[in-house]
Amino acid sequence: MKQINHAVQASADDNVLRRLQTGLQDVLKVGAEDEHLQAQEVLANQLGRMLDDHYILLRNLVLEAGAQPIPMILFGPSGIWVINAYGGEGLFRAEGEEWLVLNPRTQQFQVAPKNLIRQTLELAGEVKNFLLSLGETYPAPQPILFCGHPGAHIDASQPAVRIVRMDGVERLYGLLVSGRPVLDGLQIHKAVEALVKTSEQNRAQKVEVKLPDRKDEFWQEESQEDKRSSLSETFAGINLPPVLKNLRLTTQQWIILGVMAVFEILLLIAFIFLILLVV
Repeated sequence: MKQINHAVQASADDNVLRRLQTGLQDVLKVGAEDEHLQAQEVLANQLGRMLDDHYILLRNLVLEAGAQPIPMILFGPSGIWVINAYGGEGLFRAEGEEWLVLNPRTQQFQVAPKNLIRQTLELAGEVKNFLLSLGETYPAPQPILFCGHPGAHIDASQPAVRIVRMDGVERLYGLLVSGRPVLDGLQIHKAVEALVKTSEQNRAQKVEVKLPDRKDEFWQEESQEDKRSSLSETFAGINLPPVLKNLRLTTQQWIILGVMAVFEILLLIAFIFLILLVV
């Protein structure tokens, strides 16, 4: 199986603070996004050992500027599958488009904060609309919700999407390879090329800055002037030691020094926290 992954990776040009933040997150293993990416990796590795090069897996493609990435899109001779990878744990109940989670305090199922079934359907709908825009006939993408955490248990009753747990990947493989061929290599290549090109453009696109009109600009300038006046009055009211007064620094320079001092303190705290975790 071929893979194309558009997940944002940390580059060698990242500054020290960004690398430190990334390192702390790796040590603490926090962040829901990391869990979902790990679930993706689990499924991609398992399918990669099962499927041949007739199958292409696209990961984390952005089809609209500013939109959330599509976790996984799998192309094969027997169809197209849009896979929403979820890495959280818990007890869930799925019926139709309903997605419930067990409240550990009340031991009752309640509506989950995020409806993963509807989210999966929406992702499949985005891919379907994109393929329709290519002007060729493609089979409708099949939505799949993959729960990659061993602690995720789902009581499913005719859910609106196919739900696959970690122990069900082999059954998913049987589904992927057992269908009759509906796509040829040329169709797959055209769709994959268009999806990848669109994602690259959207990821590289910079957010346009909206310039204010004259009226907004007037009020903005006045607001900035008020802020500078307020800061000057604040710093003027501080009784600085004689040594610091002799430095004859401007208000703006004092602000810069203050920001630098706060940054250094935060950086020092982060290093101490990291050292304590390692020790």
